[in-house]
Amino acid sequence: MEPEFFRMSPEVWHEPLREGQPRVEVFSVVFTKIHGSGHLYGTITFHGSVSPRFLYNRKREESESESESIIRPGDTALLTGPARSLFALDSFNIDVDIVDKDDYPSPDESFRRKQLSWNVYKPNKPYDVPLCADIDGKYCSVKVNYIVFTDAVAATVEVTLLIGKDTTRVFGQIAAGNANFSNESVLFQKSSNEHIEVGPAQVIPLSRSLVAVPLNSVLIIRADLWDYDTSDVIVESIARFHASPSGTFEKRIRGHGQKPGTTDGPGAFDFKQGDEKVNAFWRLVRDLLKTPNMEQIYCQHPKSILLDTEFMTMAGRHLRDAVKMVLTIGGYGEFNSNIHVVIARLTNTYAQYVTTFEEYQMLSC
Repeated sequence: MEPEFFRMSPEVWHEPLREGQPRVEVFSVVFTKIHGSGHLYGTITFHGSVSPRFLYNRKREESESESESIIRPGDTALLTGPARSLFALDSFNIDVDIVDKDDYPSPDESFRRKQLSWNVYKPNKPYDVPLCADIDGKYCSVKVNYIVFTDAVAATVEVTLLIGKDTTRVFGQIAAGNANFSNESVLFQKSSNEHIEVGPAQVIPLSRSLVAVPLNSVLIIRADLWDYDTSDVIVESIARFHASPSGTFEKRIRGHGQKPGTTDGPGAFDFKQGDEKVNAFWRLVRDLLKTPNMEQIYCQHPKSILLDTEFMTMAGRHLRDAVKMVLTIGGYGEFNSNIHVVIARLTNTYAQYVTTFEEYQMLSC
């Protein structure tokens, strides 16, 4: 039996992390009020003890909604920075200077340099907890979601999509977070009509790539990517990196069909090992039968789940052996070595199995 190799596997890196220092992470900026056309441009800038850092920088000709739907209250600005760390060694401001490019022949309307201020010398400042601040302007208002870490490092994220020989038209989202909080920073966001072409082993262009991670935590990269031409899932999973003061690290995020394996022949409904995509129909079937809960998802990470509680061949054998050992050794003589353990619904025709982390890592080599 020839092995089938999984052709598509995004890889995630983060470049060397700097030593732990007080740092700021801006998760998102949400538009709460829009007065005007919704065609917005301008800047959101971090001013601290070092040179200004742009979090958002759009020119007039690049205004939001030029080629997209109108920005409405509740929409999130796609941040494009910072390019370098946001240090909180001293007081800092986040300045918002957003302009509404009015559809009418009137001058641009702006609320100039409204800001969020952080005074490091003010007592009882809330560190290491997610914060939000409303910045109200005459024509536009935003909510800034951020956090000030007491001891964090900077991680630069790079994502490469490993596919076959063909270019794939990709859309979806890539986000970064950490294990301490549910907040995320969006690194890549494209709707289906904004899809981009990604060639073999090509780096996916991120809108931002630098994030702050507390040293006592884990950097989590979440990728939900789709193929525009087939509407199939490319990948829907996460990768975890323990925060470290230095080093370059690499992990792979698998698609629904896992990488290597052998197959004895076609299974029902065309499920097979090495299947690299799962279409929307089977995802719907899965959720109608039983949507996997978060405990199961975390247990099976980094492997995703298609159908619930289905054992792969080797994991089934390991479980069977473990049950037999417990019964024969700890069964007070009730069972002997002739006992035969049977697991119902054992499968070996497709790669959406219950497995173990160790086995998954072994198969992924």
